[in-house]
Amino acid sequence: MAAALLTACGPGITGEVFEHQLTSEVVGDTYDVLVRVPAAYAAEPGRRFSVILQLDGNVAGLEEFDTTARLASELEAAGELNPVVVVGVSALVGQHRLRDYTPPPELPDLYGGAGGAPAFLTFTRTELLPFIEREYRVGDRALFGHSLGGLFGVYLFTTGETPLVSAVVAASPSLVFDGGNIHGALARADATRSFPRLLVLTAGRLEGPEMMVPVQVFADQVRARELPGVEVIHTTFPVDHRGSIEPSFREGLRALHAAGWDAP
Repeated sequence: MAAALLTACGPGITGEVFEHQLTSEVVGDTYDVLVRVPAAYAAEPGRRFSVILQLDGNVAGLEEFDTTARLASELEAAGELNPVVVVGVSALVGQHRLRDYTPPPELPDLYGGAGGAPAFLTFTRTELLPFIEREYRVGDRALFGHSLGGLFGVYLFTTGETPLVSAVVAASPSLVFDGGNIHGALARADATRSFPRLLVLTAGRLEGPEMMVPVQVFADQVRARELPGVEVIHTTFPVDHRGSIEPSFREGLRALHAAGWDAP
């Protein structure tokens, strides 16, 4: 479907925002794809821009695409981030978050409709990213996710021989899903393969130990494996689960910039 230019961008978002709809044969669903290109995009036609894949792009009550696009706009204006493209993706209808962002559970009877992360990963690799790369001039990639979206980011980090992205920012990831079995996936991962080179893990201190402890344990687990070329950043904020979105994504953008991820 041809892009629609959204002239009424969210407050504080610079550049232009386009909307697409992409139907996935892999998942069997249609996704809303929002793309924010920075002001420099039109001014520098020969340049490729680093791209952030933002999960839960237009989910009501989360507004994660708007948050990340606004933060990118602010940091670009302050000289704290090079211009980036932000891509928000979410299914148009239905309870896609539990379906798309969760690994296959060892206790499937407790999680009806869950376990579609492998299919969503295939959709991202074979349908979403090729579409974005055809339509826009993009280069290095990072994935941002919160809650179940953060769980998918951690799943992505542990999975596959060739990293889909070079960085993962997982805000308050739901690592308690299925009894925390994602920790076992990391333990089984082959340390000789390539991993995303930056992993940012966050949590809100008002979420309590049931959310904070698994995130700390996972960060420690990654560090203990001494994966070549992988940097792990773990931080907490004095906020609750919903409140962790903005400070986590701000921290993630700054960490990416400090690591040189967004260099032209």
